[in-house]
Amino acid sequence: MRPRYETELDRNLESDVAKSCASAWSADLVRMPELSGVDWAFVRDGSAVAIAEIKRRAGLMHDYPTLMLSATKASVIRAIAKSLAVRPLLVIAWRDHTGWIDISELRGEVRFGGRRDRGDELDSEPCEFFPVDLFRRLNGGNQADAC
Repeated sequence: MRPRYETELDRNLESDVAKSCASAWSADLVRMPELSGVDWAFVRDGSAVAIAEIKRRAGLMHDYPTLMLSATKASVIRAIAKSLAVRPLLVIAWRDHTGWIDISELRGEVRFGGRRDRGDELDSEPCEFFPVDLFRRLNGGNQADAC
């Protein structure tokens, strides 16, 4: 079994981001089961309208030109969203902004990526790299378009 790097603090910070999104999008929030492939569901009138993977980054939005997500994770999120007929969202909370994109049709450039600072040789895999300029800012207009 591979180690899990996500901490309780990570989960709490992501929960705060999810709550901000739910408020901006006038949706209820449901935490999905651990290891289900997706973090959160956004719900209106008892029906899911979007699912989201939420990530926090220590840097600023434009510190890097792209945002990396495991290609496997992206595929799983798209498959779950398709089966539920909802939007698959990728939400990133940088230090200066929170942004989101719908990844249903959007495909990032695929190349190898991952962490090399943890001594885990399995922590590198094919990843999708999404240009940060494609992310819409939460509370920066167009937030109703998310779900």
